[in-house]
Amino acid sequence: MRLANYFLLLLLLPGNAHPASQMSHPVMVSRDDAFFAARPYATSADTIDVLAVMVQFQQDNDIRTTGDGRFDLAAPTDPIIDAPPHNRQYAGDHLRFLANYYQKVSKGRVIVRPTLIDSVFTLPSLMSVYSPPKSGPNTAVGNLASDTWQLVDSSGLVPDFSRYRCFIIIHAGAGRDIDLVGTLGYDPTPLDIPSLYLGINAFREFYGQSFP
Repeated sequence: MRLANYFLLLLLLPGNAHPASQMSHPVMVSRDDAFFAARPYATSADTIDVLAVMVQFQQDNDIRTTGDGRFDLAAPTDPIIDAPPHNRQYAGDHLRFLANYYQKVSKGRVIVRPTLIDSVFTLPSLMSVYSPPKSGPNTAVGNLASDTWQLVDSSGLVPDFSRYRCFIIIHAGAGRDIDLVGTLGYDPTPLDIPSLYLGINAFREFYGQSFP
């Protein structure tokens, strides 16, 4: 059974995606980490608008990462979980599952409305560059988020980021989220990217007080 060559990375970003460059359309001017703040019990449905984007990397032949840095668009040759092609329809199906899941488990009190940007962006670096060390800080993933939203912002495809409360990056490759050392005795792809939630406090930790 092959692992999915696709993973979700949930990122909550404020106005500056990097301390050295200001976005022309701020994502969020000021907001603390949403999932750490106490929220009152909702008597009506809480609607959450989510913006999702698909990104791939510079093509490579690095055996330490899954795939070659690009989305697998080939037709499936055998029955596997999350079979290709990993295109916009594939990503949209996963986002619909996400929305249906939250609606069901919350008994209709949480409505997730995903919007998938109609473009695939290619990041400026190799996948391995955005892979943090297993026992170190996750700054590399912060750089992935920064590079992604700078590309999206400069594209002009999203005129208003402020309507969205959460942001998802769907990247090529596989998530470094399953420990294969116990099964194989080693990690065949140690430079895959872990799936993480990043909030504003995390970005302040990465970039210091220059991050608002």
